[in-house]
Amino acid sequence: MKIVKSALVLTLLTTSIFFSSVSLGQTPSVKDRLVSAKAEEIVMTNDVIWGFDFLGEDKVLASLRGGRLVLIDLATKKMREIGGAPEVVARGQGGLLDLKLFSDAKKRWVYVTAAVRPTKGTAEDREKKTTTALFRAELSGTVENLAVGPFTRLFEGEPAVGTDMHYGSRIAMTGDSIYLAFGERNERNRSQDLNQHWGKAMRLTLEGKPYPGNPYEKEIGKARPEIVSFGHRNPQGTAIHARTGAVFISEHGPRGGDEINLVAPKANFGWPLVSYGREYWGPAISKTPQRQGVTEPVKYYVPSIAAGSLMIYSGKKHAFLKDHFFQGALVLQHLNVLGMSEAAGKWTSGEEYRLFEKMNERIRSIGESPSGEIYFGTDSGRFFRLAI
Repeated sequence: MKIVKSALVLTLLTTSIFFSSVSLGQTPSVKDRLVSAKAEEIVMTNDVIWGFDFLGEDKVLASLRGGRLVLIDLATKKMREIGGAPEVVARGQGGLLDLKLFSDAKKRWVYVTAAVRPTKGTAEDREKKTTTALFRAELSGTVENLAVGPFTRLFEGEPAVGTDMHYGSRIAMTGDSIYLAFGERNERNRSQDLNQHWGKAMRLTLEGKPYPGNPYEKEIGKARPEIVSFGHRNPQGTAIHARTGAVFISEHGPRGGDEINLVAPKANFGWPLVSYGREYWGPAISKTPQRQGVTEPVKYYVPSIAAGSLMIYSGKKHAFLKDHFFQGALVLQHLNVLGMSEAAGKWTSGEEYRLFEKMNERIRSIGESPSGEIYFGTDSGRFFRLAI
């Protein structure tokens, strides 16, 4: 009897050691790796960090919603203002918005979007209404004595509108074009009107003209030639997947129903005809969230996270996060990490992870350095590096 017990104990002990060794040998999951992630603060700007891009590995040019451009030194954790920003209307949700850098064989450029007074329309429009505009300026000098400007207005949304909400807007760039997404200015029916730019995803040349081959290029009078897709509510993130070239937009729903959408020619994403969200006072937007002729989102959120940005990670530094979608959440105040997979052009969302939920920060902007470091900015003006 004692021999049987000893054998049983030995068997159980051996089995326990076997399973333990298997567990120790397993590759840590994404969740296991992210659980110890930290936010390393670089600088405090005291204004909303709406957009930023990298001048090499250790310098960042950032747009502050109040109307300033600042150069952040990641090594010394210092910053200084760079003059020359365009005049903006920093009111409501408006101000100096997104920023992207671009270089060709001869010049370096900075592109920004901003809420501004229009140059078109009546005198009253130009005095009292606002639009979202795309600007470009040449960069000159070294990083140490960087100069910007003057800015040239390349494109502006039409018509000008009297509200101060839902301007959009994010910039994503390819080698010869710009994808630009505008909100519907909180006047929802504008999203379905193809003769205006609000609630649309657009593709422009680097000079701000309609991109050749756009789907409405030959339908002048019926649609604006810059438009690629429509039925968007308030896009706050635009990103291009490096391998496939797929263009994604993340946008705010109303009360619930935030979406990540895969842009396609002439696609109608449904706002305000259908939505997974509800009115702020309670009732559903639509009886069903689907409708014939409306393109379904790749991912939707109920309740809303209020995604303030979108980045598709390259995997350069953290290979286990390759192709994950990063979004800064404004209302739920966290950094959202979403697994995504693609097969034969079909995209499927996977596991979702939420970081820094107790930091109490509205995360507005997110970007990746040339080496694959991840940085993000907040509405309170703090700029962080994601340490994993």
